[in-house]
Amino acid sequence: MNIRSIRYFLAVVEAKSFSEAAKRLHISQPSLSKAIQELEHQLSLTLLHRTTRSVEVTEEGKVLYEEGRRLVIHFEHVEREMRRVERHGVPELKIGIIESVKGWLVELVRAFREEHPETLIRMKEVLGGREVSRLLETFAVDVVITNYVFIDEAVESIQLYEEPLAIIMPETEPLRLKDKWTSDDYASIEWVMFPEGFETRKNAQAFFHSMNVHPRISYEVERFETAIALVENGLGMAFLPKSYVEHLEPYADFHVRPMDDNRLRRSVYLNYLKSRHLSPTIESFIRLVRQQFNRCENDGTNT
Repeated sequence: MNIRSIRYFLAVVEAKSFSEAAKRLHISQPSLSKAIQELEHQLSLTLLHRTTRSVEVTEEGKVLYEEGRRLVIHFEHVEREMRRVERHGVPELKIGIIESVKGWLVELVRAFREEHPETLIRMKEVLGGREVSRLLETFAVDVVITNYVFIDEAVESIQLYEEPLAIIMPETEPLRLKDKWTSDDYASIEWVMFPEGFETRKNAQAFFHSMNVHPRISYEVERFETAIALVENGLGMAFLPKSYVEHLEPYADFHVRPMDDNRLRRSVYLNYLKSRHLSPTIESFIRLVRQQFNRCENDGTNT
């Protein structure tokens, strides 16, 4: 079994046809059929059921497809890295980030640049957990800083810190003058929420459930900036990380209500694949992140 035969197998599964897969691979159909037969013989398994009209994947074939897809992605990543090294290309660091970490990340990146002035740093904002997984699995990013925790043996998840959420509301909102809110108050609010699967949405749902409140979700958005714009224009309220909104509050047109509730707390993690090669550049960044938050813990501060 070699990487070429696995690529051929993946192409057949994805095309659901030997003839179509052969066209995509730019080889003859008999050559492709022979390669798949040899692969099945080497594994002593039937991977595909062939009919005159289509190709069906066996249970064994489904396992090979999932594992083979990961293997090919990893192999292609290694090929790219080796070509870059051969060309003595500029070192790269690809970081996936969530919107709320920009404040403290700037200083950390500054420290990283002092150690690695020639490194090209690529940053990509990530949203839900599925996107985080995809970016790591396809090597589109080297590390991800997110509030999504991985329950996956393949991923190293390092908790950096925990932070509370807060409610932001228009400056003209009458409820901002009320110290204690009732369940009816929470139920009467038009809420700006993040989509299902977002950790902040899960926090809010747990909070509402504990109060037996069915929230009026009037808007569903993916970005903090959009939520803030809706709130500033008097269209509703939203849950956002307290550290993020306090950083913006002096310049923004909204009121912040801190929330002292364990259900409205979230953790932020540094994630990377355990199985991948960590270049000195990546290892250096991970070291700086860990040092930053170990120092915060020792000082009794929270970033």
